[in-house]
Amino acid sequence: MGLPLSIDSDQGRHFTGKALQDALQLLGVTQKFHISYHPQSSGQVERLNRQIKTMLWKFVAANGKNWNQLLPLLLMCIRAAPSSASKVTPYEVMTDKQMRLPEHLWYELGAPLTDRVELDKYVHDLQQNIQQMHTSVAQQLGCSQKKAKRYFDQSTQQVQWNIGDKVLVFGTPERALCHKWEGPYFIVDKCSPSVYKVHITGKKKPTEKWFHTNQLKLVRNNDEILGITGKITQSVRQLAQQQIH
Repeated sequence: MGLPLSIDSDQGRHFTGKALQDALQLLGVTQKFHISYHPQSSGQVERLNRQIKTMLWKFVAANGKNWNQLLPLLLMCIRAAPSSASKVTPYEVMTDKQMRLPEHLWYELGAPLTDRVELDKYVHDLQQNIQQMHTSVAQQLGCSQKKAKRYFDQSTQQVQWNIGDKVLVFGTPERALCHKWEGPYFIVDKCSPSVYKVHITGKKKPTEKWFHTNQLKLVRNNDEILGITGKITQSVRQLAQQQIH
């Protein structure tokens, strides 16, 4: 398929390493990162990965050793399955053809060969068909994405933050029974109405990280911080007392 114009990924070390970044820069590929600890930023990829893992688990439940041999077959099944949003298969979107599966051999044996079409006419028809296919898929996906956005917006807080606001950030603690909200920190940049850069301090080295608005909580005074952490501390104490008794 050739080199992509851009690659979207999470912020794993295998994606942020200098070797890969230098290689992508050399090839002219733009690298875009998703928000940390916010799976919704890469929802389509996460759903596909979950689908692949589920299919692999059903096949390798017996021994769990030959997943690498089954992976190409499972990917073929996914590429040949129509999307619920676009109503066509990924393979058809790329080639304007139905994927030829092993089962088709049962019906094709003994069938006469079709006449060879002229190359120029074939290329012209293929170009037109693919263009029409992409237009149709874009319309179908547009409707599906609007529906998904309405569903997501129902549970998303519509808050506009300003540079300089003092906020708490929601992270993933490395140790159990740690506070989920950390801070306070300050917003230093804005990428969009829902993505902000926060200056993180209090660790070995100050850093700046991007967060989704759902991962931020405005701090108006210090009592609010004590209220949030106090509830967590009280819950931990109650849990400890229950274990003692």
